[in-house]
This record gives sequence, C-alpha cells and structure tokens, in this order.
Amino acid sequence: MNLQRKTMYRDIDGFDAAEVPAVMASFVSLFLRTEAVRQFGLPIAEFFIWSDDWEYTRRISRAKPCYVIPASRVVHAMQNPGVVNIARDVPARWARYRYFYRNDVVLYRREGLSGWLWLLAKDSWHTIQVLRDRQGCRAERIKIIWKGFAAGVRFRPQIPYLP
Repeated sequence: MNLQRKTMYRDIDGFDAAEVPAVMASFVSLFLRTEAVRQFGLPIAEFFIWSDDWEYTRRISRAKPCYVIPASRVVHAMQNPGVVNIARDVPARWARYRYFYRNDVVLYRREGLSGWLWLLAKDSWHTIQVLRDRQGCRAERIKIIWKGFAAGVRFRPQIPYLP
C-alpha cells in the first residue's frame, strides 16, 4: 500500500537509484516546496479519505518532474495495510468506498481515454472480485462501486489556493 507510481497505472518497481521518477505519491512520504503549493493549490478537501494524495501529486507531476528518493524511508503503520479493495476489506469499511470510487473518477478522467479505460477495467475487476467473494452482501458492494463511479462523473471539486 502507498507505493509511489511511476505511471498512472504502474507502481515503482525498484528503489535502486538515487532518485526515481514518479507521477503519484502518498502524503506520508511527501516533501514539497512552498512555491509548489502556491502554484498548484491545496489538496481537495472533499477527497479526505482516498486519493487526495494521488490527485494532488498527479496535479503537480503533470507540470513538473517529481522524484522518489529511496534513501528516505517512511513507515506508514496502518490497521488494515494492503491494497484497497472492497472485495477483500472488512464490512465495517465498505460504506467509505463510495469516496474511493468517486475520487478515482476525478483523478483518472484527466488522463483522457486511457484514464476512462483504466477506471472501467478496475471497477469491473472489483465487481468480479465481489461476485466471487464469500462475505455476502454482493449487491450492496457492487452498488457502492457503481454509485461511486456515477457520483465521480458528476463530481467537479474546486481546487483551493492559498490567499
């Protein structure tokens, strides 16, 4: 979880170099210059649970080169570490996934056709995984996926800037 991405669709696969180009990163490992915050604005408050860090760092990396510095290490201790996936997560967390699917639409639609195809493939794959899962409540979880997707299509959050 929280691996930086070298492309919108692939995690960084090695940390052997002094610096590794990246397009998205987690806030737990992020250092920014004040000038970047003034130029690109602040994180979108409505994202608050998922993809806020990826959206923000992608906003920056679309215009400026960004890097991972492997010599810097961060430990992100989490109660439920691992890949975000409604098919594998505990029922108590299912409702918050509506934000995950909504926010991902905002993040990936900026990438054009490849972003939309990624979204459809990912959300379809999550749907298939839910259908295969034995936890039950399949219809409820599938509804969360696709209602979140539809909400994302309509969601047009404003980027806040420093005064």
